[in-house]
Amino acid sequence: MTDFGVSAELHSSIAMCGTFVGTFKYMSPERICNRPYSYMSDIWSFGLVMIECATGEYPFEEQANCIEMAQTILDTEVPPLPSHFSASFREFVKQCVHRDPSQRLPAEVLLGSPWLQQHGSTSYEHAVENVESWIISLVGK
Repeated sequence: MTDFGVSAELHSSIAMCGTFVGTFKYMSPERICNRPYSYMSDIWSFGLVMIECATGEYPFEEQANCIEMAQTILDTEVPPLPSHFSASFREFVKQCVHRDPSQRLPAEVLLGSPWLQQHGSTSYEHAVENVESWIISLVGK
């Protein structure tokens, strides 16, 4: 027995890969320009989130509307992290936020970065353990 509702849902989900979904201000330049995109677009978004987590601020100046926000993302350089962050962390983030997606490092390569190696996050499993330990330390359990 076939469930054509599930089939239609899957087809719709696959079609969504070519549309603007997600939080607009984290979209990569290639998505904003409606060019083909891949997982490298996620690396861009991840880099922006890392900057925001580290500094407590979104890296680009907030704008009044989506058009101005898109223009800011396309025209403004991603600000470098302050020098009080380690050079290995700054380099890690820098590798994520290249405007050209072909210049961004894929996740497999990023997992071997000196910054992640220094903190023992050399595999998915180790990364999850480290994040869990960090969360537990924050909540005091």
